[in-house]
Amino acid sequence: MDSVEQLKKILDTKRPLDPITAQSLQDDFMIRYNQASNAIEGNQLTLIETRVLLENGMTAKGKPFKDHLDVINHQEAIYYLLDIIKNKEPLSERHIKEFNTLLLKSTKYEMYSGKYRSVPVMIQGAKHIPPQPYLVQNEIDRLLEKNARDKEEGRADLERIAELHANFVRIHPFVDV
Repeated sequence: MDSVEQLKKILDTKRPLDPITAQSLQDDFMIRYNQASNAIEGNQLTLIETRVLLENGMTAKGKPFKDHLDVINHQEAIYYLLDIIKNKEPLSERHIKEFNTLLLKSTKYEMYSGKYRSVPVMIQGAKHIPPQPYLVQNEIDRLLEKNARDKEEGRADLERIAELHANFVRIHPFVDV
């Protein structure tokens, strides 16, 4: 039995989680995910500051307003993603662009929201060079087609989504802001 199956077996012994515990775990995960995702992009808010902002609406003294806005926008984007999942909608280009729009809402980069990049980009510290801008649309189309095909063929969700994310990052369809 591989480690994933072992972990699932352990998790199954804990089921069903009571609704309060399940919601608490989900809320905690979402805050941690939000903070970590934003930290990768240079956001200065700590986990505690992120939690206080999202749970109490209080900003952290001395931290850039942009960092607070990034956390709030990221949370809205997460809720948007959860709605897509809840409604069992297949991932689409519209979803990708709307997700990006939510991330950039009310920022000085809002003018770029929901639009694929029109300039070449490089990922700092990486050897990989994303495709040229004129190839982005085709790459996204192929990515979505492959995801739909993999889902239809019954590929495991976690594996499929991990590959989807890795390939999305490889394409790097939006400008860094």
